[in-house]
Amino acid sequence: MRFPSERPGFLSTVVQVALSLIFLLFGVDLLVGAYSLESPHYFILTFFASNLIILISAAVLAGVLVRRFSRRASTEEGDASSEENPESEVSSPPDDSME
Repeated sequence: MRFPSERPGFLSTVVQVALSLIFLLFGVDLLVGAYSLESPHYFILTFFASNLIILISAAVLAGVLVRRFSRRASTEEGDASSEENPESEVSSPPDDSME
């Protein structure tokens, strides 16, 4: 069974969001656990490792959400402009002045 072209992008987004949230929660749990360590060296290592995990997972989560919502907004704007001006769908020839 073939999915419409929108479905694989949606599935990919859901998987990326789920993994980001899992690693974000893991990083927060690791950060909280770092405060119960007795050794200062282990505390510093665990503290910075957990902050790195949190930072990377939050950046991936933000990137996925921005990409998803900007794609949806540009699609909605494209639909609105094509309804108002149906001649805007005609593409112009490529500009060869760069050669």
